[in-house]
Amino acid sequence: MAQSGDDRPASATSPEVGGGVVGGAGSASGVGGAPGPRSALGTVEYVAGDPAVTDELRRLLLPLRRDALIEMLVQAAAADKAVYDAVATRAVQDVAHRKLFVRDLPFSVTAEQLQEEFAPFGEVCDVGVVMDHALGRSKGYGFVTFTTTAAARRALEEPNKFISGRRTTAMLASSGGLTRRVGSSHRGVKGDKRDGKGGRRKAAAPPAPPKAEAAARSEEHTSEV
Repeated sequence: MAQSGDDRPASATSPEVGGGVVGGAGSASGVGGAPGPRSALGTVEYVAGDPAVTDELRRLLLPLRRDALIEMLVQAAAADKAVYDAVATRAVQDVAHRKLFVRDLPFSVTAEQLQEEFAPFGEVCDVGVVMDHALGRSKGYGFVTFTTTAAARRALEEPNKFISGRRTTAMLASSGGLTRRVGSSHRGVKGDKRDGKGGRRKAAAPPAPPKAEAAARSEEHTSEV
């Protein structure tokens, strides 16, 4: 029989962060008379649907690392089908699972061409090619958004596709592909001059001071005489 939240042992309902237990002092006695951990909700008594409980949960979860939160949610979903269904439904609806980032596109590619390439995998609801308006051509990357996560997954089964003879790469936009693409094309921080081949330009020699230049000219004139 499943235990209610109040019936579960405190150790199963108290998340730990960095070895410490969320909550504070003043809890019930633990093993051997030592103070035991507080409940996961701290000073707020659990009542289903109570806004105070929701606020307390946010307060407890905000300081936690992303990987710790994911692991907690995975464990909760694996143990409770209602949680699993809620997670799956939310994930399917989120555009993060349906929007692809496509890099290494031909500079001549159009949005229509990009849509034609990905249409066989499922219905495309949005497509765009990022343009360099100064040059009047694409910047070599774009986005494709499907109406379903299943279509996006089919498109990613083979992430490398040839478009107009050029090998492209597709990935979920949420995976950070755009950041890496922009970062790789950046020529360096402000003031960092490069020669366009990956190396630094040699700094030009500073101009000679006026007095030194005049003295050099005088010496040269004397030697000629």
